[in-house]
This record gives sequence, structure tokens and C-alpha cells, in this order.
Amino acid sequence: MSKVILRYTGKLGGALTQEVRLDAKECYMARMGITSIDLTPLSQCTNLQKVNFGSNPLKEIDISPLFFCPNLKEVELGFGVTVYADSRLKPIQTQIQGLIELPYRMGHNIKWREKILSSDLVARLESSTKPVHTSPPTAQTPPTQTTSANTVEVLRGGEIIGGKFEYKIKVKNSSNFVVTNVTVTVVAYPQDCMNLTSGSSKTIARIEPAGFRSPQFTFSPTKDCVEGQILATVSYIDHENNLQLKSVEPYVIRSVCDLLIPLEQSPEIFEKLIIDMESTSEERILEWNPEVLFSKAQKLLPIKNFHVVDSDSKIIGSQFTGTIRGFAEGKYTGKKVAIQALISGSTRGNQATLVIEGLGEDIAMLPTTIEEISNGIGSWICMNCGAAIDVEGVTKIKQNNPVSCQYCHQTLTIDLYRK
Repeated sequence: MSKVILRYTGKLGGALTQEVRLDAKECYMARMGITSIDLTPLSQCTNLQKVNFGSNPLKEIDISPLFFCPNLKEVELGFGVTVYADSRLKPIQTQIQGLIELPYRMGHNIKWREKILSSDLVARLESSTKPVHTSPPTAQTPPTQTTSANTVEVLRGGEIIGGKFEYKIKVKNSSNFVVTNVTVTVVAYPQDCMNLTSGSSKTIARIEPAGFRSPQFTFSPTKDCVEGQILATVSYIDHENNLQLKSVEPYVIRSVCDLLIPLEQSPEIFEKLIIDMESTSEERILEWNPEVLFSKAQKLLPIKNFHVVDSDSKIIGSQFTGTIRGFAEGKYTGKKVAIQALISGSTRGNQATLVIEGLGEDIAMLPTTIEEISNGIGSWICMNCGAAIDVEGVTKIKQNNPVSCQYCHQTLTIDLYRK
């Protein structure tokens, strides 16, 4: 079987290679200590559907070659990696599902750079975009469009409540006509880590104009690490008695912390327990004062179901250094997981370095755990109770207007967040 060879640099500086079959549907290179890699050979793998380079110490990666993989559906990259591509490929992004979803699933916005594409890929790009000369089109009668086909809106959302994942789809009838036989169906979900306990389909007899319904589906996690996509469809009969079908935007679920139980241990026992655990880490530069960031970490860990084993901070000159450690176990498997966070930076500024190390008995839990903690520490939360602040509240605080936390009613001002 024909293969391509990927060349990359390991964390010790060595030049290494990895073979990938030309007909491969997946390229899995997570947790391999990759610091740099040339993805050009993957442009030949036209059957490729998923690539995973998560949990590698990559600082940046050129994903231009992935634009030549038309069947790509999913791209996994480590948190904080700078993703860039040749600007001439920008029009193609909307044609490849995995690249469309990259900013939403992983939080990676592609940075466009000028003329970085290899000569071979430039030739392929030019050949694929040459105009095709055909005879003038003959006049055709435009297809009949039903007035209600695009006036039913579909939204989706979900959250973990009491150890179960509640997935809800809102169907809103924005047309001037009644729609009937509205059927919402869950067609796919990550069955390796969840069970659907409420039935896969729900039917609503009718929805009046300007009305809406929000059927809910309940999933029970079977593992402590839940990760995957939920796919669903909505069908209905419009006022002209035509069957309409809409695909619901895929819902990506990635959660560990909601399925943990705090595990209280002394620092001495904690250090013994983590000796043999698998570990991985991420480093981020955040636009926050280090003391503020440390205070947020102290509030966040208990909210994320970690028992705070210990925390310590010190200031030498104007340099702040703080460490905090947390411990928990999975609700379903009992697998233990630990977090160690190091925060450092100048007390006089609003920039800090955050290094988070995840340790655990199941390495599959660590990347998502680190991502949840990193995102939480870097977000706007109440400095009293740790609850998230909505967009409107953040905007008011940034405009130097005080806001009351909707949960604990603490008054929050910009002075609490900026030095």
C-alpha cells in the first residue's frame, strides 16, 4: 500500500518521521512531543477525514496542505497553537467541514499569510481553479420555492445537570403559516461514552406562526471523559403539504470537570499518588494581571469539582509567582485526576504566564480537563463566587460601570480585574 512520510521535530530536537497510508481516513499523532511538523505530504491523502495533533508542544502550525483534503471533517489541535495558512486558500475553507468548524470546536482562528504555499501545491491550486469553458446555458424555468422552506428556525444547546447531559433543540416557526408533524430526531451521538435515555425522536403535532417548541433529549455519560458530536434533524410539513427537512448544526460536547467528584487529600498523600500518573501540560500567555489570575484560579477549581489541595503565592520585587493544586476522581470510573497550575508575571502589568499540568490515571481525560481549566481561568468570572459573567456584564465592566453578580450579588468593578 502506498504511503506518505511526515517529517517532524521532537521535543528533544531530533528529526523524526511518521508514515501515513495514502488511503488513510485518520492521522493520529497526539501526545508525540511534536514541536514542528510539515503537513505537505497529507495533501495527497484525499480520503482523510480526521487529523489529531492534540497535546503536542506545538507553538504554531501551517495547515495549508489540509485544504487539499476535500473529505476532512475534524481537526484536533492543542490549545494555544497559532494556526496559519496561505491566504490564497481562504475561499476553499467554506468547502471543507473540518476547516469550517475549526474556530468553533477548538477556538482556533486561521491567520492568513502571503505566499507560503509550496510550488507543487500552488500548481495544484491553480489547476483546480482554472475556468471551465462550456456552451452558454440554456434558459431554464427556475424551480418553484415554497414560501415557508426557510422560515422555520432551528437552534440547539445543552448542559450537564446532575451528572446527565440535557440536549435541547428549539424549533421556531417564523412563517405566516402553521407547520405540522414536526419531528426532531437525534441521528448520531458519541455512543462510546454516552447513552441516550429519552428516545431518539420526538414529534410535535403543530406549531403556530411565531410559536416555538423546545423538545429535550437526555443522555447519561458512561465514562468520565465525554467527547464527540451530537447530530440531529428536524422535519415538518409546510402549508403547501410539502415535506421539509433541516439539519441541525452539530453540537460538540467536550467535558470532564462536570463529571468529577472532589477528592480530599493532604499534600503529602497527594504527592505520593501523582508520582506514577500520566501527565501532560499546556502553557498560555494571558492578558490578565497575575494576582487577579491567581485569585480566579482559587475560585474556579472548586467550581470545576476539584478539591484544592494547597495554594501558595509570593512576590519578589514586582514579580508574582503562585501555585495551586487540585485533586478529583471520576464519578463513573473512579479514575483520579490532578491539576497543578503555575501563574507568574509582573504585579504592575496585565499579562501573565499560565502553565497548567494535568496528571491522571486515564490520559484520555487530561487534554479536555486542561482545556476546561485554562478557559475558565482566562475568562471573566465573579471574583466572589466564581460564577461566569455574561457578555453584557463584561462590556459594562470594561466601560467602568459596576455590575452586580446575578448569583451572589457582589458588586464587580474594573478595579477588581485590572491593575
